[in-house]
Amino acid sequence: MCPVRCNRCVRYIHWEGEGQGVGRKRPSSRKAMSTYVIGISGASGAPYAKRVLQGLLGAGHEVKCVITDAGRRVLEVEEGVGLTGVPEADLPILRAWAGAALPSPSARLPAPWQGDHSTGSGQRGQGVGRSPALGHPSLDLLDERDVAAPIASGSYPVAGMAVVPCSTGTLARIAHGVSSGLLERAADVCLKERRKLILVPRETPLSLIHIRNMAAVTEAGAIVLPAMPGFYHHPKSVQELVDFVAARVLAHLGVEASFLKKWTGPVPDPDPSGEGPDLIETERGR
Repeated sequence: MCPVRCNRCVRYIHWEGEGQGVGRKRPSSRKAMSTYVIGISGASGAPYAKRVLQGLLGAGHEVKCVITDAGRRVLEVEEGVGLTGVPEADLPILRAWAGAALPSPSARLPAPWQGDHSTGSGQRGQGVGRSPALGHPSLDLLDERDVAAPIASGSYPVAGMAVVPCSTGTLARIAHGVSSGLLERAADVCLKERRKLILVPRETPLSLIHIRNMAAVTEAGAIVLPAMPGFYHHPKSVQELVDFVAARVLAHLGVEASFLKKWTGPVPDPDPSGEGPDLIETERGR
């Protein structure tokens, strides 16, 4: 053993025995995950929320999801997803809707993760359906009425939050610091802690009140990212329009989306029909 215990060799001293060595953890090759909050409120645009969830979970992150009563109604109308408002009952439905490959709630978990995750019992504050492994996707569904949930406190670390879609009523309450539920409180926490907060309104036309509220949250540090898809990437389906907005949300949260088509500039289409030039995306931007 190196008597000096320099930084180079101290990482490899006595991994085998418990209590031996210098107490440092074995380096892990697994990608560390971050925790993000996704709020779904009562504006049209449920497919955007679904795609953002898929992007975060697909990147191996932990997601805390909060859905308002109006948000549940939108999910039912737009996606045919019927939620009860009870997180323990709704989590399997949310998982199926997001289409994410997540660990089974009945899987054996080591301490301190032990508990019946299918019913939400166990260690307080852990939620339901959480995976203890770094780099593995994890989805928790929190009760909108539970203002004692972890994300209601600035002491609970999250990497960012997105409200997608964000109703104009939710926008107004966030802009003026009115926390009538967990979603708005979590957004207020992100603002006061200077964390990333992305608001995705889907409303048209906009009144002066809406515009002023957008200005207020922008001045407070949030990013207003309206659900306005572009067309320069020549979308072939509605899903590609959804992907455009969802990828922008993920980018501002610091997460790279695998479905993002990066713009690399227009190139002329050979146009064998002879009807005139067109613009197509480059192969690198596909």
